[in-house]
Amino acid sequence: MKLKRFKRFPRTLVAQILLLFLIGSLLPLVSLGLLNEQATHSQFAAFSQSQMRLTEKQYIDLYESYLAEQVNAIDSDIRKVEVSVLSLQSMAETIFSHPERYRPEEAHLLKHRNGYWYTPTAPVEGRGYQNLSTLSIDETIRRELTLSTLLNPLFRSESERNSNLLAMYYIHPKNGYNYYSATDAVLNDGYAAGWADLSDLPYYQDALSIRPGERRVAWTQPYRDATSNNIYMFTATAPVYDKEGRLRGVVAADVSVQDFVQNILDAQFNDKEAFAVLLDSERHLIAAQRQGEAEYERMRATGLVQWNESTRYAEYSDGGETQMLFTKTVPSTGWTLAYIIPKEKLLREFASSSAELADRTNGKLLKQNVLITLLAAVICTLLALFLWKRIARPIGSLSGAFIDLGNGDFSVTIKDNGTQEFHQLLRTFNRMSGRIRELLNQQVKLTEELEATVQDRTAELKIANEELELRIDELTRLESWRRRWISHISHDLKTPAAVAKGYIEAILSRRTNEAQAERYLFKIDERIETISSLVKNLNDLSLLETKQVQPNLVLVQVDALFGQLLRKWADPLSLEGRRLQLRLNAAEATIRADEHLLGSVVDNMMSNAIKYSAEATLIAVSSESDGEKAVLRFMDEGIGIPQESLPFIFDSFYRVDASRNSRIPGSGLGLAIAKEIMLMHGGTIEVEMNEDRGCTFSISIPINA
Repeated sequence: MKLKRFKRFPRTLVAQILLLFLIGSLLPLVSLGLLNEQATHSQFAAFSQSQMRLTEKQYIDLYESYLAEQVNAIDSDIRKVEVSVLSLQSMAETIFSHPERYRPEEAHLLKHRNGYWYTPTAPVEGRGYQNLSTLSIDETIRRELTLSTLLNPLFRSESERNSNLLAMYYIHPKNGYNYYSATDAVLNDGYAAGWADLSDLPYYQDALSIRPGERRVAWTQPYRDATSNNIYMFTATAPVYDKEGRLRGVVAADVSVQDFVQNILDAQFNDKEAFAVLLDSERHLIAAQRQGEAEYERMRATGLVQWNESTRYAEYSDGGETQMLFTKTVPSTGWTLAYIIPKEKLLREFASSSAELADRTNGKLLKQNVLITLLAAVICTLLALFLWKRIARPIGSLSGAFIDLGNGDFSVTIKDNGTQEFHQLLRTFNRMSGRIRELLNQQVKLTEELEATVQDRTAELKIANEELELRIDELTRLESWRRRWISHISHDLKTPAAVAKGYIEAILSRRTNEAQAERYLFKIDERIETISSLVKNLNDLSLLETKQVQPNLVLVQVDALFGQLLRKWADPLSLEGRRLQLRLNAAEATIRADEHLLGSVVDNMMSNAIKYSAEATLIAVSSESDGEKAVLRFMDEGIGIPQESLPFIFDSFYRVDASRNSRIPGSGLGLAIAKEIMLMHGGTIEVEMNEDRGCTFSISIPINA
């Protein structure tokens, strides 16, 4: 009602919105001009804080990379020492496992007035000092200490190669040692330093935690060695076992903590207001820079800083000042390298330059904001007048189109009114309408494709399930074969063993006369020979199946090779009244073969032909060549093989006999071995039944091109 009092106040909603927009824009512009300076200052302060955090992170990454470099350097030197000790261990184990190979010059030990034996400390070739000593002396200790002098060249070479080594030595289990020092900081002669029982020393006991065959080194915690001028050191040790697994002593290497790490700590961390410390696994101090030792002990005593194994960076407050703590663990020892630096010192220069830049920028922004505010007020006035006339019609068209769209008419389009701003909006609306229509069509198509895909996947899963069932059936068959295989082995070993035991018990009971005892012993020998043959066949089959036997293939003439292998059977066959018929027709063919392995196949074929055929029957052997392979056939007039057994006769332990107690000797392994040998030659072995009686075995080998 109040709007009617103003005759010139626009009545359309669009005009009212534009008028209110103009009024609402001009009023805030004045306020924005006043508040712009404060807002700009706040934004710049936030930006400065963001940049400071980024700079802080870059410093953190930088110092973490420094820390990682130094940790890698420490770890590398540690591993060099481990390699030296393992080399010493390997050489010592070789010496004590085969002492008969070495003839070192015998060590001449002197008896000290305090009761122990020693060689005076003396310089050796190159740099270093060496001596032997023992609490008691006998021929064994003297000989083994003498053998230990063979380690002296390795002591010297490793000490020269690795400057971190103070000393290397061998400790005998009976309180003796061979000591080599890289410097003159060495023990006095023998036991004058006060050692009582060397096997009670911590690093000796640490070495015994390593079992025979283990290739690793045991490290002690850092300690001060009273026998070496109270040097702060740590020791790497390893046991020495001979080939029988007996302890023959311990080898060790001493490393000076200060010399080992001080040059590493000073390499990157040289800031006067910061310091680096190296700590052991219990957080005890190993080494420190400058004031670092006193500062760390104070921090630890007051509990200022705490960290765990996963901590890499942390901050803590010390007397109102924030300190930055960087840590990194040495992988090989579990030590921790830590670096502590005041945070304010790290970011001091960046904070000062950021504050100066902010002051200069705020002054410039204040002037710019005043001009922008005035210009914006003028532009808003002109835009409001122009849009008043141009915006009403396109908004009406757009409103009607959205109503049609909401009613489900996706074919609706809007005609362009020529206004560039609305031109893009109307085009976008038309594309949206077409896209919605297109997506609906695609949804229908995708639904159909999804249904087809589900059907395909269902079919694939069905096929996969069938394959899985086949695999399960195969595994079941293999398990059945394994049980049958174990049963056959057990039976074939138990039966002759039981028979032999019966004969032995009969002989031991003294109920047999001399003739019976001799016959029983002959039968015992037969059973033992049966067991030996079975074990040999098992071993041969295992070696062949696992490819541990490789054929020695040479070029041979077929008939010459097989004629030589078959002639040795002529006499045994004639003694039994059997006939051997040879028809060798492959005189020109040559093959690459292992004569010994092929001889085993031929012997197996002939042995089976004799065992499974009656006396005075014919055994015919023939050879032929078709240009690609040479074939050798063995035909007998024996009992033959049942048709249902043919697919299985080349399986391990398969016997045609219904019972394992058949009177015909055999283990069921011969044909399995023959098959493996033929596969190694790239050939085959087959069997077929003769028309009248007996069967024919055929072996074929590719002819050499």
